[in-house]
Amino acid sequence: MLKQTGGEYQDLQDKLKFLSFSLSLLDTHQRELVYAIFMKGVSMRRYSLQTGVSRNFIAKEKQRILDKLNQYFMIKYKSA
Repeated sequence: MLKQTGGEYQDLQDKLKFLSFSLSLLDTHQRELVYAIFMKGVSMRRYSLQTGVSRNFIAKEKQRILDKLNQYFMIKYKSA
């Protein structure tokens, strides 16, 4: 395990809180996709089959979500 200084730990905590806040800004379907793919490890193919939505749409939606989250972080931490 890597040792972190108090400042690094606080920075990580702040970023995790901001990630949680950013995820709350997504709509319900987007949060469900994030949870399934990133937290549960469901493949896009399986998620597509489970939801009845095309794999192509899932891939595009996943990219839109990542772009949106990246944009939130860029705005928040650009001046830092």
